[in-house]
Amino acid sequence: MSLQCFPENFQKYAREIFGNGPENPPTTVTIDKANLREVFYSSPTTPSADLVLAQIMCRPASLKIQFSTVVHYTKEKHGTIPSVYIKTSIDQCIPPLSQDYIIKACPQTEVVEIKADHTPMFSATDELHEVLVRLAAKYTSA
Repeated sequence: MSLQCFPENFQKYAREIFGNGPENPPTTVTIDKANLREVFYSSPTTPSADLVLAQIMCRPASLKIQFSTVVHYTKEKHGTIPSVYIKTSIDQCIPPLSQDYIIKACPQTEVVEIKADHTPMFSATDELHEVLVRLAAKYTSA
C-alpha cells in the first residue's frame, strides 16, 4: 500500500515507514506531530490541550491491520443491524467527497452530517453528544 491511497491532505503530511526494509512495502504510516492540527484537528474549536495530548500520544499506524483485508458489505452480511454514518463536513483527513464514497460503498440506515473535523469528539463535542443521544434513543429497543 502506498500513500497514494490516502486523501491529498493526508499525503502532504504523512511519512511511510519501511519496517521490513526499503525493498518491501511500507509497514506503517505516521504524521509528523507538528502537522497533526492540519490533518486531524483542523477546526479552530479543538482545544489546544487536546492537540498537545494528541502530539504526545501520536504513534505510527499499521498499514497491515487497517488495509490488508478487503471487506465486502452486503445487505445479508451488514444490513440487518441499523447503522449510522456521522459525516464530518470539515474533515481534512477523510474529506467529505471521500466520505461520500464510503457512504455509497457501505449501506447505511442513516447519514448524519455535523460541522466537525476528523475528531468531532473534540471539535464539535456538544453537537456530537446531541446526535449520539438522539440516535441512541431512536435505535434502542424498548
